[in-house]
Amino acid sequence: QSMVDQIHKAGMDDFMQKPARRQQLLDKISVWTGGLPSARILVVDDDPSIRMVTRAMIEKAGHQVSEAEDGEKALDAMKKNNFDIVFMDVSMPQMDGLESTTAMRRLSGRKKNIPVVALSAHADPEGSETYDGICW
Repeated sequence: QSMVDQIHKAGMDDFMQKPARRQQLLDKISVWTGGLPSARILVVDDDPSIRMVTRAMIEKAGHQVSEAEDGEKALDAMKKNNFDIVFMDVSMPQMDGLESTTAMRRLSGRKKNIPVVALSAHADPEGSETYDGICW
């Protein structure tokens, strides 16, 4: 299965290749939140420097950011808080982004429908150099 197929099967809504650029992040936030001026965003990545840089870029635009370092902590954060969008690393230790998103889609109410944007440093193994802009 290609990474695109895995991301789609897990219930992720969109994809961005890391490292993300500020305008790409802001565009995804605008598209998936309907242009909310102060969205509540969860950034999930096992790399603390990626979380820090992503957080800084998003907060500078006036959004609220929470962080999680793996899929389990992301799932816990989702259960305890209300987010408008999640940026989720695909490859992480313990529970990866695919498993975490699959579990999120089983939550009750509005939480199961929150947009999840997959983040990966890897290009498509089947030849495409990037997935940026692919939406389902």
